[in-house]
Amino acid sequence: MSANGDAAMSMKGRGVVQSDPLAMQMEFTDFTAAGQSMSGIEMRILDSVFYMKFPALSSMIGDAEWLSLDTATLGELGGMGFEELLEQARQSDPMAQLKTLLASEDFTEVGTEEIGGVQTTHYRGTLDVSKIADVAELDAELRELIEQGYASQGVDKIDYELWLDDQYLTRKMIMTMPGSSGTQTMTMTVTDYNQAVDIQAPPAADTVDFAELMGDLG
Repeated sequence: MSANGDAAMSMKGRGVVQSDPLAMQMEFTDFTAAGQSMSGIEMRILDSVFYMKFPALSSMIGDAEWLSLDTATLGELGGMGFEELLEQARQSDPMAQLKTLLASEDFTEVGTEEIGGVQTTHYRGTLDVSKIADVAELDAELRELIEQGYASQGVDKIDYELWLDDQYLTRKMIMTMPGSSGTQTMTMTVTDYNQAVDIQAPPAADTVDFAELMGDLG
């Protein structure tokens, strides 16, 4: 993922995603933001809890390596938009992305290409962000959060490129979001499907709860 303009950044990583129930594990091998290079960042989602390993936070969490963010607890504390983050994680499911792109009015076939040794058909389209909430069948609260998020960035459309194999599975996707403060581009390549994954919560001894941390700081 990369972004130019006011919030210039770039990141590269790899991971695994389980669609149902939602679980995700990501490790970022390259992360640069505001001209500063950061390393060792990992993220996991399990049972609606975010776990983040972010060395830059070491001064806040002491000897622990991970920060946990329970979305239910954070909701009680005033939201903070983490339900929106969970929904965005759900939308990282390649099948959800395909459903979104199919709602585009100018979804067109470009040609055929080989991606990772798999023959694919290349498609392209543009989607009005006002339609995303309907396509994703979001409830009113999540709809408002996501619409506010796009509006704050001045994003009114998303340009997609999608490569599908003969089973209509996404093998590669490029999503470009031009906004008022710059353009964000995300490229995702899927190397495999329907393989067993093992996503575990970090050891409790190495984890600090965000809500408790905020209470201590307060």
